[in-house]
Amino acid sequence: MKTLNIFKIGILLWTLLTAETIKAEDKLRERIYVQTDKQIYFSGEQLWLKIYLTDAQGKPQSLSRIGYIEIMDENLPRIRQKIEIENGTGAGMIMLSAQLSTGYYRLVAYTRYMQNEGETVYFQKYIGIVNTLQFNSRIRTDTALYVRPPSSDQNNLSVSPAMDVYATRMQSEIHIEGLPDNVHSLSVSVAGEEFIPVPGEEETLTAWKQRLSSLNEKDFQVNLLPEYEGPILNGQLVDAQTGEPTSNKPGMILGFSDDGLRLSGGNLDDDGNVSFHSGPVSGRHKLGIAFFPTQNDSYRVKWQSPFATHNLASLPRFALNPEWEDKLVQRSVGVQVMYSFLFDSLNFQVGISPSVIQWKPDYSYILDEYTRFDRMSTMFTEFIPYLVFRTVGGQRELYVRTTDFFIPSGKSLILLDGVPVNDAEFFYNLNTRLLKRVDIYHGRFFFAGQIFEGIGSFVSFDNNCPGLRSGTFLQLEEYEGTQPVYRFYAPSYQEDNSLDERRRMPDYRHTLLWESDVQTNGQNKIAVPFSTSDISGDYRITVEGITSDGQPLRGVAHFRVTAPLPDGSISFGQLKEEFYPTINTQMEIVQSKVNETDTTKTEITQPDSVPVSRPAVISVAPSTTIPSTTTQQVSTMTPQTEVTASVTVEPAQRLTLIAEQYYGHKIFWVYIYEYNKAKIGANPNRILPGMQILVPVKEMYDIDANNPSSVEKATTLQRRIIGGN
Repeated sequence: MKTLNIFKIGILLWTLLTAETIKAEDKLRERIYVQTDKQIYFSGEQLWLKIYLTDAQGKPQSLSRIGYIEIMDENLPRIRQKIEIENGTGAGMIMLSAQLSTGYYRLVAYTRYMQNEGETVYFQKYIGIVNTLQFNSRIRTDTALYVRPPSSDQNNLSVSPAMDVYATRMQSEIHIEGLPDNVHSLSVSVAGEEFIPVPGEEETLTAWKQRLSSLNEKDFQVNLLPEYEGPILNGQLVDAQTGEPTSNKPGMILGFSDDGLRLSGGNLDDDGNVSFHSGPVSGRHKLGIAFFPTQNDSYRVKWQSPFATHNLASLPRFALNPEWEDKLVQRSVGVQVMYSFLFDSLNFQVGISPSVIQWKPDYSYILDEYTRFDRMSTMFTEFIPYLVFRTVGGQRELYVRTTDFFIPSGKSLILLDGVPVNDAEFFYNLNTRLLKRVDIYHGRFFFAGQIFEGIGSFVSFDNNCPGLRSGTFLQLEEYEGTQPVYRFYAPSYQEDNSLDERRRMPDYRHTLLWESDVQTNGQNKIAVPFSTSDISGDYRITVEGITSDGQPLRGVAHFRVTAPLPDGSISFGQLKEEFYPTINTQMEIVQSKVNETDTTKTEITQPDSVPVSRPAVISVAPSTTIPSTTTQQVSTMTPQTEVTASVTVEPAQRLTLIAEQYYGHKIFWVYIYEYNKAKIGANPNRILPGMQILVPVKEMYDIDANNPSSVEKATTLQRRIIGGN
């Protein structure tokens, strides 16, 4: 007898341990630190990050399996991402969309379990984003701005480049010394020195750990268990016809589209709250819930967002110095050039997590090895004898025969690409030419109190559930799991490489190296290879890590790239001349305003009547342009899509009317505006006929017209928008 039961004994123990309030002196707490490759980014750039998961004292631990990352402005999350954590660390990449306006943002990180304690224990730090393709009249000017020098008193590693001055496109290495023999994890970043300041003290692993003791004073009730295996999906079971909660308790099994088995039984309480405990789920999948009701009732699960809700927070005002114009243009052109020529290399996925259940089937039939039959029943009869259709009570059923070829007395579990389907009629009419393989699992299987006699698994060529749709006994939708693993693009310029080969592609990397998992193998001294790019200037090496007993590691070094490009290479001046024939940027207008004053600090409010030509965007094929919307632009926070509708504005139509139509209350127009702010501009009343407005899903902003606190939160945001704060 086999058992597919996602719950482990640990879950039961956690339930017992957390039945009462956790006291402050107990140590069942989690903390997160996030290292990024730098702190100032341009829209279209990649933000590389690494998560360190520790206990309350800063010692690495492996309780939660998922970390939640959000890029937030003052009011709302702009980007949401889930990062898989393994052995106390996780790494990821966030694409910063061209929809993000210039300004400072909060990078917030936490786990599901940390939500029990509240926002005060989340990791937070400032990052800056510059969007040169979008004019923003609220950006002020300050000619006295400077970048604070990095502190060195926290360094306990010796870090040095092989040389102090490099040529462009030069291969070299970084020397790291003084490493202890118990390094738990180590990462290295090499990026251009920031010329735009970031408010506050520099966030380091050492400074973060020193603050941990002040976060361990609050009692908290454990309502959310840690995701120690994979995502925990919570929702409310409702009647599919009325949308109202139901007290019925149908059997439920959840699965994700995949080549293997990724199944979870639904756990339902008396109030209709349902939860599914899954193993690791990486990347985008179809999610399907098969319902097994006692009658022909139809149900659906309304999902709850796994992301936290946040209080409104003030952010520092962003300012620009007119003397930065050349650097701003260089960074902006560099981002566009890299995407024009190297889109595939910049977004290369290494892989995704394997299926949680890796059982070998008892029988596996590769259908290309047999004669294809149009009828599924004929295919079973001819060469898959362990599957058989039978009519029971006027309904067709599909069974997995026993090893003795008997038809079992109970139901069999039937899957399509890993998704459970309680509809034999669908398989009876399924086109056999869409299938690659059929797997048979013999035995008895248990899911949340349900027993199945055997599993029949149909696998298609693309693992995308061809022809399957939501129905009476099936809820099917898209699901975004943790982020797949991405590879950092770093070309090698060894001496034996051909000069002609090196000249073929431009290299405008601002981050020269991001290595989130440097292996030390117990050595005291290591060397990490890297290469310079076509961008000259000052660069900073940052090494951070942690030992197995929780001691932070850090080292910083600097070098300069000054030499010109090899003869025959494309220079930045050539690119600027080609793509910027006339540069009339916001910086030029700001400079002209500064020249009219005698002060060293001037705040400029740019009138709408002043003509501004945005920097030209490089004309490239659609598949290689910088994405204005990506799958990471507020990643799917639940098994639902990000946008519920796309509305074409009609004459006299307003955001309030759209909000009332889709959300049931006019006050929620603020969220439609915030989501489309880059398109609408600073005036929310300026929506023109023909404009396409995207309506985000309710779950994205916790919209509930029947919840007074949700209405009040939107009202507060409305006052901010109208007041211009």
